[in-house]
Order: sequence, then C-alpha cells, then structure tokens
Amino acid sequence: MSKLIPALCLAALFVVTACEKSETAIQPAEQAQPAATATAPAPAQQPASTIRTGTVLETMDSGGYTYMHVDLGGSQEWVAVPVTGVSVGQEVSYDGAMVMPNFRSKTLDREFDAVVFAGGIIGKGAATTADGDAAGAADSFDAALAGQGGGPAANPGSLKSITPAAEIQVAKAEGENAYSIGEVYAKAGELNGQRIKVRGKVMKVTENIMGRNWIHLQDGTGTPETKSHDLVVTTAVTPDPAWDVVTVDGVLAADKDFGAGYLYAAIIEEATITE
Repeated sequence: MSKLIPALCLAALFVVTACEKSETAIQPAEQAQPAATATAPAPAQQPASTIRTGTVLETMDSGGYTYMHVDLGGSQEWVAVPVTGVSVGQEVSYDGAMVMPNFRSKTLDREFDAVVFAGGIIGKGAATTADGDAAGAADSFDAALAGQGGGPAANPGSLKSITPAAEIQVAKAEGENAYSIGEVYAKAGELNGQRIKVRGKVMKVTENIMGRNWIHLQDGTGTPETKSHDLVVTTAVTPDPAWDVVTVDGVLAADKDFGAGYLYAAIIEEATITE
C-alpha cells in the first residue's frame, strides 16, 4: 500500500503537467485566429449618363430638323432634333447617345464631322404641325429604320430589318481582304475598323435614311438561326434598280449601336459598290 500511493501521486503529477503543456501549446494557435469580419459588398457601378447640357451658338431648320451648334464648355458639337423653337444663347439639354459620324445633310448641302441625333430638347416639346404630329417625326432615325421592316429591335442585324434567307450561292469576292457574309459575322471583332470586300446579292435597298442608303446583301453563307445570313451595307452611292450581284468595299463596324434599339453585330459603312 505504501508503494502504491507514491506511484499514484507520480501518475497524477504526469497528467497535470501534460494538460498544462497541452493548453500552453493550443493557446497561441487560438489567439492567432482573429474573429471573422463581415465585409460589405461594393456598390454596383451606375452607368454614365448620356444627357448633355450646353449653350446654343448657332441654329438652323432644314429637312424637318432643327440643327444646333452647341457649346458644352470644353467642346462643341452639332445636334439635330425634330423642328423646335430655339435661339442663340439658349441653354439646352438633350440625350447625346446617338452620334452619326461623317453625316451629310442633303437639304443643307453640308458635310458634318458628326451630328448627334436626339429625340428633342429635354423639357421642351417639338414644334407640331396642323395634325398634331411632331414635324419631321417621320424622318427620325427610329421611324426611318422602322421602314426597313419593323420597329426597334436590339438584335444583330437589326432583327426586324433582316431579310428572309434566300436559297442562293454567290462566289466570294477576290482579294486578301475579301470575306463571305458568314465569315464577316464570325470574325466581326477581329475585322472591326478594317476595310473589307464582300460580294452578295442585293436583297433590299432603303434610300436616304440619315443621309445614307441601306443595302441588304446575302451570299448563301451564314445561318438564319444566328441572323448571320443577312449583311447591311450603308453607302452614299445612289442605288441602281438594276443591281443584282454586287461587290462592296467598305469599313466594317462590329456591334454598331445607333441607339433607339438598333444594334448591328456587323455592318459595312462608307461603302463603294461595283457590279
């Protein structure tokens, strides 16, 4: 019995010592783990406004539009709205989202580097005709493109202006910068801003929309499912009723957004045309 008591005491001392060492080893690790801190999510970025405000330097009415030369403070630009009473020195606000570069006004016989086409001056109604319709409304970009086959549609093509697919086969144009219509859509991002050639059958022509003539071409490539069978070309060339198969040479623009819902995945601009 006398031998058993010292042995038990020794065992108890070993257990206490081991526990103390274990707690000492664990404690720093626990202290090294800071309490979780909640992080507030970053606020969503708001899109930049396209509303602009400036002072009218010059104004004129022509072709159903009021053209205004506007001073924005650090820059100046031309703006066209449906006919509206406005005077030099007046402060105006408008939506500057839709810009038409290299615009030629036939009625003014004048070339502009760019013109902003806005629906009107914010806070001021357009002048009205006797029947109550806004003067020049039928010549607005939205109304004019609607004449291609429907109202606004934010789809490649633009969707409601696409001509139905025809069962045709047209040989591709010759040259290093020549592409089929299907290839144009497939490589639109790569070809953006480049001058290219495309050969196709003229399916539809719409004249004098914003100073341009709009031509729909097909060559049998692309697919109706992806809306890549129909390519729109804009040109200053006067349309010929005899056009059938033509070769166009122009600058490709990818994801061209004219505003009012008219988005083109691919469109050829400033085109010359040969038969």
